[in-house]
Formats: sequence, C-alpha cells, structure tokens
Amino acid sequence: MLCPDCKKEVELSKGDPQVSRVRLNGTVVHATIEIGDLCGECGRLVQGSKTDIERDLKDVPSLKSHLQHKRKVELLKAERIYEPAEYASVKITYGLTCDCDRLPMYEGTLLGSAKMVVQP
Repeated sequence: MLCPDCKKEVELSKGDPQVSRVRLNGTVVHATIEIGDLCGECGRLVQGSKTDIERDLKDVPSLKSHLQHKRKVELLKAERIYEPAEYASVKITYGLTCDCDRLPMYEGTLLGSAKMVVQP
C-alpha cells in the first residue's frame, strides 16, 4: 500500500486495537474500538476503522438473577484477530461484577469487525 508520508509502496503492520470505552447500559455491554494498519517504515496510520460493538446480557443464565442489581463492567483484554486484508476484527474480553457480592466476576467477550478505510 502507498504511504502518504513515505511516498512509496510499503508493508503494513497491524496496530493494536484501541478501546476508547466499555460501558454498560441496562443489560447491554457496549464498546467503541479503533483499529488501524500502520506504515511498516514510518509508523503512520495508513488505513483504519472505528466502530461500536455490543452484546445484550439479558439471556445469559448466570446473570439473570443479577440484572436488577448495580453492576460494573471493565475491559480485561483487547486483541486483534485474523481477518481478510480489507477488514479488521477485534475480540474484547470484559469483566462484569455485581454489588451483591454473590456473583464471581463474569468474563464475557465482544467480537467486532469493520471495513478498513484509507486515511487521508
């Protein structure tokens, strides 16, 4: 791919996903992610994508009795997973805790994929 800064064809390196926030709204876990491919020579963002992913927890059996309690969600890990060249995919692992102290931390995952867009 052509790097606008280097002005030549370069190999791209896959950047780590950036998770700007993981939040809980009712029974839905939301995450906003940014994914980018960087110039292998200068490190400039050459193509990238930003997307929101979500999962509704209302049907998770171990959480059903805790959905009315106050809960907290936190990011545990974000990793890029294999994808075709024009797409980027991310797997986010999050932890959910409940104020009742009867629920051990629930670990869940969000999967997201987005088409990469060349950056100006």
